[in-house]
Amino acid sequence: MHRQDQPGWLQKNRQHGRRLSGLLALLFLLIGGNLPADQPQPSCFSRDADPQDSTLSAHPSHLLPANSALFVGPTFYLEDSTASAGLKEILAVQDRFHPLEKSIANFHFSQSAFWLKVTVENRDNAPGDFFFDIKHTTLDTLNLYVVGEQTHQTVKNGDRIPGRERPYARSTSLVLPFSLQGNERADLYLRIRADAASLLIPFEIVDRIQLEESIFYERLLHGILLGLFATLFIYNLLIFTLLREQTYAYYLLYLPLAYLSITVLDGFGPASLYPNLVWPGNEGLVVFSSGAFITNLLFSRAFLRTYDFPKLDLAIKWLTLLGLFLISSPFFLPIQLAYKIIVAMTFAYPGICMSFGLIMLRKGRVEARFYVAGQAASWVGLVGFGMMLTGLLPYHILLYEGIALGITGDALFLALALADRIRILQHSKEAAEEKAFEVLMMRQGELEKLVDERTHALHQEIEEHKKAEAALRDANARAKAANAAKSTFLANMSHEIRTPMNGVIGMTGILLETDLNPEQRDFAETIRRSGDSLLTLINDILDFSKIEAGKMDIEEIGFNLRTTLDDLLDLFGERANARGLTLTAFMAPRVPTGVLGDPGRLRQILTNLIGNAIKFTQAGGVRISVTLQKDDPQRPLLRFEVRDSGIGISPEAREKLFDAFVQADSSTTRKFGGSGLGLAISRQLVHLMMGEIGVESQPEQGSTFWFTIPMTRWPEGCPACEAEKAHLGRPAILFVSADPTQAAALEKQVQYWDLRLDWVADGAAAAQKLREGGRYEVVILSSGSVEGQSLALAAGLKDLAGPQAPGFIWLSPFGSQEGNAALKAGFAASLNLPIKQQQLYEALLSATSGMATVPAGSARNPVAGKVVAEVATRVLVAEDNMVNQKVARRMLEQMGCRVEVVADGFQALEAVRQSPFQMVFMDCQMPGMDGFDATRAIRRFEQEQPDSRRIPIIALTANAMAGDREKCIEAGMDDYVAKPVQRGVLQKALEKWR
Repeated sequence: MHRQDQPGWLQKNRQHGRRLSGLLALLFLLIGGNLPADQPQPSCFSRDADPQDSTLSAHPSHLLPANSALFVGPTFYLEDSTASAGLKEILAVQDRFHPLEKSIANFHFSQSAFWLKVTVENRDNAPGDFFFDIKHTTLDTLNLYVVGEQTHQTVKNGDRIPGRERPYARSTSLVLPFSLQGNERADLYLRIRADAASLLIPFEIVDRIQLEESIFYERLLHGILLGLFATLFIYNLLIFTLLREQTYAYYLLYLPLAYLSITVLDGFGPASLYPNLVWPGNEGLVVFSSGAFITNLLFSRAFLRTYDFPKLDLAIKWLTLLGLFLISSPFFLPIQLAYKIIVAMTFAYPGICMSFGLIMLRKGRVEARFYVAGQAASWVGLVGFGMMLTGLLPYHILLYEGIALGITGDALFLALALADRIRILQHSKEAAEEKAFEVLMMRQGELEKLVDERTHALHQEIEEHKKAEAALRDANARAKAANAAKSTFLANMSHEIRTPMNGVIGMTGILLETDLNPEQRDFAETIRRSGDSLLTLINDILDFSKIEAGKMDIEEIGFNLRTTLDDLLDLFGERANARGLTLTAFMAPRVPTGVLGDPGRLRQILTNLIGNAIKFTQAGGVRISVTLQKDDPQRPLLRFEVRDSGIGISPEAREKLFDAFVQADSSTTRKFGGSGLGLAISRQLVHLMMGEIGVESQPEQGSTFWFTIPMTRWPEGCPACEAEKAHLGRPAILFVSADPTQAAALEKQVQYWDLRLDWVADGAAAAQKLREGGRYEVVILSSGSVEGQSLALAAGLKDLAGPQAPGFIWLSPFGSQEGNAALKAGFAASLNLPIKQQQLYEALLSATSGMATVPAGSARNPVAGKVVAEVATRVLVAEDNMVNQKVARRMLEQMGCRVEVVADGFQALEAVRQSPFQMVFMDCQMPGMDGFDATRAIRRFEQEQPDSRRIPIIALTANAMAGDREKCIEAGMDDYVAKPVQRGVLQKALEKWR
């Protein structure tokens, strides 16, 4: 067969569209008829086939071109129904070949093998390479046998061979190369067989130049196609990333599946995309086409919003289910049947989808127009290609590329449909906005009238509001000014009061250390107590101002809770005894002895409560107790109570009792004084420690002030109750006292060690207990119960007890000297009221072990003594007040210091430059250069000296407001001592910094 004269562009480009034709032509062959391959034949070779039914094209020259160096004869075909004949059998039945009168051989779906015979001759004197180029890419097996005078060759190809292993792998079509010697004539026998695809055989015989030209245009065309699909995918992926709309997701899935379907049909996939795989070119065609069918249906449902129309939506759902069946059909159906079904659906579904779009257009969905155009483009491309193959239309390159053009057009139009929908939605939005604007303009007139009516009234309201705001600002400014004035006044008054108070208390303390007659000492003690009371009042005012300013800090350090209670008994014992009151303290057994907290603030709260209880109690006693309200392994909640038998508080007074500057009795004839700040400060301190405080009281029935504080157990530990129990054992105790309150308090105290105490009111009752067989290891005698007969009673009780006589403890009032006589008479220990827990433990230990101890609390150590002999420090005092100079000099000299005094900061700086000092006490407010500037100057001087030692500088100031300590430390000072100076505080500062 020969290629006739044609236009140059057609001869160069007509090959490009033939790659996709094979499989898609099968549908029309199904419609047009089929040659059965399995009907009975007289032999394995068919002679009865009608040549007119075996071809489709009316233009043979289109597919078999002539070549200037190669002569190509006519084409003949032969059917092998058993698919078992080899070349030897074929050569023996040459008379059974039929002439192929059409250009495209089409043997429909058949399991037979078909042979094509073509005679060729190389008219060139030199050897030549030629190629049998078959455009149908889904043929399973192709065997080319070259039978010539000098050449015998065999070449194999087909889609069951991976693309990389094919004889000419660069080509997208199935190419069978062969060679001829110069002027050699040969017969070409081509055996074709397809298990699934139809036996559609468009072919050409070309030389190398023609083949390379064909490959170039094939790849150029497919590069354009790939670029188009990639552009559509990336563009719509960006839109999907912004909108996150389901429709774009289906479109993005459809594009790669449609593209993969094209690559299977035109051979680009096996040649370039998956050259090592076989299944994509066979079963993959069904999978890719079914996937494109499913995603197109899902896209249609989402884009057309068919869920508004139940029947139409149901049809799409059923078609989607059919697609899911098809996508898996190659794995359980015969491959030929799966091919037939997918080919039929491939031609049918664009028409079905187009009908869906037309229905939606009729229902007013304008955005469906591009959708209909896309489905129409796909459908028209398929129909045009089929009509060309059936001979209804003449050959044309556009018809031959109809499938690729149709699918590409569908992808383009669907992208336009998505863009058009956005445009329509934008127009709808703009129209809605315009309508809303019109409505808004209509409403605006009504609102303007209403606004005008309200403007006048609102203007008046605004004016009134402005006046109120101005008044509020003025009031706020006045309040701030008043608050600032109050703080300034408190600071100034604190400084001005503390300066003379330092002279009064300091000089009184120095005076009491001189030789005075009793009357003079009484006068001096009165002055000292009055000064202490005034200092307490000043401290209350300062604490209150610190709390109000938020400058009060709570420490958390380890301390012994029982020692704190004993210290309070020491502090208030003399005052309670002077008023004839019983003062006791009790700590429950499970209360931890060692805790973490602020002992100073806890002592301040208890001092306020105990002082008030003693002040308002005429008879009876005051009891302090600590119990465990909530047991927690790490942070137990402790309850502190101060219970008295005093005058009580009325309900009206209780409501405002913890307010600042408020007293239960505020009349001018009130019997008890006070600033009214103690309870207010106590409440604020309890709240700062995350606790609560309250009172229970009735008039003439006494009062109980209580507060709760959570405290962390001290990890370091303190003397534990269990250790004391181990030392004491379990002695039985007999207490002889006429005071039941005292007996109840003592019983609570010994319960701390799980001890038993029996109480009797007098000696006779005690003797009766012993006669009845009672055995006691310890007997405690109260001096108020035996009326001077303690020694005789003790002797009598010893006789009654027999050989195992108990240990005797003497109990006397605070300050009494009776304990010494009791110890001389053989008592194991002597205690003074109030009884402290630690002293009681030591006395019981002595009574059970037979060792006598000195009267606990009977001797009072002198204020100064120990440090005097140890400290010998050269000290500089910078103080402008002459009285305070004398106080500081005398106190420090009594502590063994050598003291030099200067009157201002300039003199202090000069003194430091001239002479070495071990310590500097610096007043803050001095004329010329104050203490802050002097401290900074001293620190600069120290930095300038290469081997200078940092001198401890201690602030000695009457500034005791919130932030004064921090201001001193910031200026370079090391410590802070507030005026009036107490000897103990000054002594601690010396010990710390000397």
